[in-house]
Amino acid sequence: MQDERYATAFSRYDVKELNMLLHVDATLRLPPYSTWMRGAPWALQVLEFRNDRISGITAYRDTGHLFSLFGLPDRLGEV
Repeated sequence: MQDERYATAFSRYDVKELNMLLHVDATLRLPPYSTWMRGAPWALQVLEFRNDRISGITAYRDTGHLFSLFGLPDRLGEV
């Protein structure tokens, strides 16, 4: 599944694989910020798909609140 491919590529910083998954006009949103920041933010990422490509990514950084709503752990174990 594409979402699993995205999660694996993102966690490995695999830019080549991420490029293969992104639609040519994909958008990235990071509410409430109007611009993207350097580095990989710890966030709940919601993916939008158009056919078999990612067409949008929204990264919600309020992890303290959102992770608990979805039953997600604060930290991941060793990857």
